[in-house]
Amino acid sequence: MALLVAEKIEAIKNKFGSYDPHYFYVGYSTPDFYNHIDPNHCKQCREIFEYMVKNKEQMKTTKENWEQATANLRNRGVRSTVGESVEAIRVRDYAAHLLKVYVGESLLDVGCGDQFIKKCIDPKVRYIGLDAFPVFSNPALLYETWMGNIEDEKWIEFFDKKIDTICAFAVMDNCLDFDKAIENMKQIAQKNIVFLTGANIEVDRFHTFKLQLSDFDYRFSDWNKTYAEEIIPKVWLLEYTRP
Repeated sequence: MALLVAEKIEAIKNKFGSYDPHYFYVGYSTPDFYNHIDPNHCKQCREIFEYMVKNKEQMKTTKENWEQATANLRNRGVRSTVGESVEAIRVRDYAAHLLKVYVGESLLDVGCGDQFIKKCIDPKVRYIGLDAFPVFSNPALLYETWMGNIEDEKWIEFFDKKIDTICAFAVMDNCLDFDKAIENMKQIAQKNIVFLTGANIEVDRFHTFKLQLSDFDYRFSDWNKTYAEEIIPKVWLLEYTRP
């Protein structure tokens, strides 16, 4: 859980001997604290406030656009992989990606689809899938998959202290509310969160957001960035770990 604003201010005072509001806003703040910024404090505070409000609104999409983009992705996913480009095959080499990051004793697969990630991890890892539109190609998947959106706050309590690692592969640039998704995942994951995501890809029928690496770094400014690799141009493997 993020520290309360008063606690953050006290922590900065203890560490640096003084409290600089600009340092607090830029270096310690997270999106859920933008309401605590006083836009009348100075010009810099006003600019930060306006940026954060604008950025927060840009990170939401309509349910209709999200459902259509998700349907497009699912339809694309069932096509034959014969003749695929080397780059496409490299992106889907999840087993190789997961060897580069930490995977705890329990894993929540956000946007799990047909649980492809489960095939790529140690069978001793307790696997749980979560997807708004899960693919039940195998009846056995029913027992390990929950239907729903990570933006729903009920999952915070449901998965409380049960999940070490969260994987969100090919899902963050097509979700309903980017900020809410990140906020909930940060509360659920006890150790780390791993993303495979597009960056600087224009919005199209598969993508509801044009994400930048800075969108992740900013929201994880209070965590450690423990891995970052551009797998292919504009597709990144990112890992953030609790401090």
